[in-house]
Amino acid sequence: MTKRHPLPFEDSFRFIEVNVRIRSDFQDLLRFFKGSYARFHINIPRAEHDFRVIMKPKNSPYRVAIYSPHHEYKVFKTTQGFVLNEKNIELGTEEMVMFDGGQLYPISLSETLNTLDNSEGDPKQFFSFVQIALLRTLAILMPQHYLLHGAAVSWHENALIFAGASGRGKSSLSLALVKHGFKFLSDDVSCLNLSNHQIEPFPRSLNLRRHGLALLQNLLKAENITPGAIDIEAIFPNSIGKTCPLRYLFLLKGFQSKPEIKPIPKRQSLWQTLPLSHTPVSHPAKALLRLAPLFNKIQCYDILVGELDATVALIQQFLEEKHYESSQKNQNA
Repeated sequence: MTKRHPLPFEDSFRFIEVNVRIRSDFQDLLRFFKGSYARFHINIPRAEHDFRVIMKPKNSPYRVAIYSPHHEYKVFKTTQGFVLNEKNIELGTEEMVMFDGGQLYPISLSETLNTLDNSEGDPKQFFSFVQIALLRTLAILMPQHYLLHGAAVSWHENALIFAGASGRGKSSLSLALVKHGFKFLSDDVSCLNLSNHQIEPFPRSLNLRRHGLALLQNLLKAENITPGAIDIEAIFPNSIGKTCPLRYLFLLKGFQSKPEIKPIPKRQSLWQTLPLSHTPVSHPAKALLRLAPLFNKIQCYDILVGELDATVALIQQFLEEKHYESSQKNQNA
């Protein structure tokens, strides 16, 4: 049995179909989650699952201890990034994983200890890491769903995902598309329902920092927007879309002066999608088998992002052409 710790702060959230109580000894962490997941927040006396976060546990070399319903995480900072020590309590197995730019790399315990950095730091730097651990937990609790590091929007009740590592322009592009009439599903975490091949909205609040704030001010031609978590419908009213089928997956490949969309084989896109998973991919073969039926039904492309308005115009033209091709096939059938 894992020892329980008295944790004074807690809040409850409903993610798709799972009720989770987040408990911690650090109030700012709960404030972060309540701001980021305001649309998921619920008031219930007790959730089915506990997710506990202890900052700087006593008598421990670890900087953060995270206890999820099925896993125990111990997190510390190294000179190479953040390392997650995941121990499956039920099976007694242990796995070391490093997160670097949204990708997962198994590493050995000896390598981790050799690069351990014991310097003190701002606890807020761990918020995004704790959030990743929460998303991994949700993926385990919702086995029929798959969580992907990508922005999702819909157009005429068809979903598009723009997947890529941090810094590839997911949020920028999704906000620009919503400004031009697309419906918002997510700016960072795409939730795929593998049982019906639908994309479900995952409307986490936008966490505006300096770059995101400047982007939004430029998009809206407004300067009265402040940093912090902001709901998408506070910016674009009635912009959150509904559950709809996934039709197109775009892999963000970088930037160039003129935007470009290039078709790629489904097998290639499937392999390139795995490192972008929030859902654990300890067994790639199993992940491929889970995702293959979905990829058989969608079209996959690489996209190079140019100036935002030009990129949005290219995507709109692309969708109109695809809609025309589909209507012609239906008429000839």
